[in-house]
Amino acid sequence: MPKLTKHRVSEAQDLEESYRLADIVKQRQKTLAALKLKPGELVLDIGCGVGFLTHEMALQVGNQVK
Repeated sequence: MPKLTKHRVSEAQDLEESYRLADIVKQRQKTLAALKLKPGELVLDIGCGVGFLTHEMALQVGNQVK
């Protein structure tokens, strides 16, 4: 397994910070609104990237399966 050098850690932090930019957050919110998820639904996120959208979907559907 490769070591996390300062450079690689910085790249990871930069990537994470980019997902917090206003335009990206707005797009995530639009996606969530379009999905109209309800508590208890099952969701599969393929190619979830760093997982911000996946996390927000999980918060919306909860952990109780209908």
